[in-house]
This record gives sequence, C-alpha cells and structure tokens, in this order.
Amino acid sequence: MPPAESRWHYIMTYRLQVFKDVYTLVQEEFLYTQEFPREYKYTLGQDMKRDAIQLVRSIYRANKAKDKVVSFGNIFRRF
Repeated sequence: MPPAESRWHYIMTYRLQVFKDVYTLVQEEFLYTQEFPREYKYTLGQDMKRDAIQLVRSIYRANKAKDKVVSFGNIFRRF
C-alpha cells in the first residue's frame, strides 16, 4: 500500500474538476476511436489515446508537485 501522502495526493487529484473533465475525455476518446476506419485506428487513434493518457498523468504529477504553477505551465507547453 502506498504511503499516506501518496494516497492523499491521489484522492485530491480525483477531486479536481480539470482531472475529472480530462478523464471523461479519455474515456470518450477510447469509445470514438473504436469506430475509426482501420487505417486510422492504429495511427491517429493510438496517438490520440496516448496523448490523452499523458495529459491525465501530467495533471496528477502537477497536482502532486510543490510548485503547481510551474508544473501546470509545463503541461501547457507540452500540448
């Protein structure tokens, strides 16, 4: 089981509205990309899924960071 501090960050991240919205976006992308034509499902579809999951991870890491302003700024530069 992770330390109490890690669990706290995990719980607090799930309470963030931006995290909830991005998580919903990821779920919808997985549904939509299933309907992509084969030629796009394994190229564009995979790229979209990977980027969406990376965004969720980045929000979690930024929320866990001590300097949240810098961390969230890094997210915006990536995307």
